[in-house]
Amino acid sequence: MMTDEVEDLSFPNAVISRVISDAIEDNITVSKDAKASIQRAAMAFILYTSVTANRFATESKRKTVNVQDIFKALQTNGFDMIIEPLQTTLEQYQSEMKKKKDLLKTAKIQDSSSTVTDTADEKEEHVDKDSSNTDIQMNESKTFEIDNELDTIDEKHDG
Repeated sequence: MMTDEVEDLSFPNAVISRVISDAIEDNITVSKDAKASIQRAAMAFILYTSVTANRFATESKRKTVNVQDIFKALQTNGFDMIIEPLQTTLEQYQSEMKKKKDLLKTAKIQDSSSTVTDTADEKEEHVDKDSSNTDIQMNESKTFEIDNELDTIDEKHDG
């Protein structure tokens, strides 16, 4: 039964093709069989690493595999050479996610303060409606800027 489950696991062909094309020269073609072999090797690597990492989590009396378990599994399985680049990539990812979180937090704070300001302005008898519209336009513009910044962070991470 486990064999059937393992055979059912696979990456989408487009992902495999993209990884292969990024890794080799443009003038080289890769056969279907070679792509299938790479896909099986990638799945075997992931399963082998996952099982080893799970063992480390279990030995530590945890039910959740953490990043340190993965790095320890890679080292145990003889993949020391990829640990440092993975740590660098992880740090970059965490930094980008922190920036994204901070931008969202800033946007929420700005929206909250805008709502408080708008409510206070509405209570005043002499509200200039044109300036209220300007405030709304500025808030929409800031939201647009933050959305663009988040899109840029996502593109860097995905690319």
